[in-house]
Amino acid sequence: MQRGFYNELTAGGGQYQYNTPSTPVLPAPKYMVTFVVAPADMTNVVITVNGEPVEENAELEAGIYTVTVAADNCETVNKEITITADRATHTQQLELRYLDADYGKVEAAIAKAEALNKNEYKDFTKVEEAVNAVVRGKNITEQTEVEAMAKAIEDAIAALEYKDADYSKVDAAIARPKR
Repeated sequence: MQRGFYNELTAGGGQYQYNTPSTPVLPAPKYMVTFVVAPADMTNVVITVNGEPVEENAELEAGIYTVTVAADNCETVNKEITITADRATHTQQLELRYLDADYGKVEAAIAKAEALNKNEYKDFTKVEEAVNAVVRGKNITEQTEVEAMAKAIEDAIAALEYKDADYSKVDAAIARPKR
């Protein structure tokens, strides 16, 4: 009898639950939850709730969920959220952080500059200026700027000119009378 009643309730699309041997019960309420990912210009954003992919909006029952957010050029975020009847829990802010820029070429250029003996060159200031102009802490979206820093150091090194050799002792030896 109870099972027949359940079948009639769900025939029209009702989402009741049936717990044998009791009567049909209303399902737990679901809430429309909006996931706001920042920064907004992320690409290939993938949001999962308890391992299941979801869109920007998802219907969730009250409860605790593990949310994972991944995007191109970003560190993956894992966050535990709690959804309740309180509307404040229906918007979830997910802050992603860009990966750090790769400073490998900059480090190599600086090491190359530091290996040089600046006293052997006419003017070493352009190399020092290029090294001092390096700005740390850039993220992967600023990689072209980091590459430009490395290139500036390399270009300054390539433009170096050696000092003229000191031939004063050779000239003095030549000028000295022979014995």
